[in-house]
Amino acid sequence: MNFEVLIALVLFAVIGIWAVAYKKISKSDKEKSDKEKSQEYWNGIGMSIGMLVGYAVAFVVFWLVESNIAIAVAIGPALGVGLGTGLGAHLKKKNANNPISEEKYTKFRKKMMISVLAGILTLALGLYVFAKMNT
Repeated sequence: MNFEVLIALVLFAVIGIWAVAYKKISKSDKEKSDKEKSQEYWNGIGMSIGMLVGYAVAFVVFWLVESNIAIAVAIGPALGVGLGTGLGAHLKKKNANNPISEEKYTKFRKKMMISVLAGILTLALGLYVFAKMNT
């Protein structure tokens, strides 16, 4: 089987799974309390900022200074998850008494699901480029 066809099939399956998960998540959001929504919101914001900072630090240190992108790609998510978890917990604790509006939460969920889809597409594109470079 051609590699491009395999990537296309995997990508199609992942997008289908993502669409089903998005629909189920949208239905389950109605059952959550305001406090749970607020906690999820602040954890998501913390993880987003943490991943951005983690990748940035890893790429600056390991790619630009050491000229080793493989280490940067490996350590970036680990740094990001660590920073994001800590930042999300701090934001959640700081804003515990400030519930977010339903409209703001809905926008947040849509943006997070679009971000997940963009990450999956970026990963698939990276795998495709990597495979083309090594053939």
